[in-house]
Amino acid sequence: LALAQHASSSSHQFLAPRQATARRLVPVRLSRTLSMVQLVVIVVTLASLAVTSGVAYSPEGLQRRLDKAKRPTSWQKRLDKALLDVDKNPQQRIRLLQKVAGDGKKIVSDVRVAAAEVQEKGIGKGHPILLDLLFPDGTTARSDLEGLVALRKQLPELTKGLAPPTVEQLRAAAPAAPIDPTRVARALADLAGDERKQRELLQEAKNALRSTPKGLETPKYRVLRSWRAGP
Repeated sequence: LALAQHASSSSHQFLAPRQATARRLVPVRLSRTLSMVQLVVIVVTLASLAVTSGVAYSPEGLQRRLDKAKRPTSWQKRLDKALLDVDKNPQQRIRLLQKVAGDGKKIVSDVRVAAAEVQEKGIGKGHPILLDLLFPDGTTARSDLEGLVALRKQLPELTKGLAPPTVEQLRAAAPAAPIDPTRVARALADLAGDERKQRELLQEAKNALRSTPKGLETPKYRVLRSWRAGP
């Protein structure tokens, strides 16, 4: 209950600056840093309470756990939505966190199994089960973690083509236009009195946290052929 109260009290802190790679090779959302930390803290706290000694489970039982984790009503999906879904209002977040708190035994049991996998197989071979069980596909946390891994692999490639600007380039750069305080004040006043602009600004802020922004026009296409992944 204390865990749910802590998460609910901080669940409204969502909007943070979005960072992207220079070439936009990976749709990574490096925002929501605070919420991601909160989610990891919750899982680590549960893991510290989970004693892995004596944990027994069969492959069939593990598969059932993985299948349940993918359901929309699983505690994993509810916790992810409560902390990382930008479209949920405070009342919806509180209800989701209350339902998560009601699954306390399931959470501890799943964390014990995930921790036992890592303890038995090591982080290299055990982390796929840990991710699938605690951060299943379809959750925002899972996509963010995968994006961070992909970004880490691409950063060396991106930095190879970057070079500091020369003195001539710095001199040729146009100076920044001075900020007009009157125009800024007028724009803020217009924003404060225009509900439509406020909704648009809020939508833009939320779009910064989405992998696919709402209202984005995409070209029409037709799938001609597809191949299965893997060798």
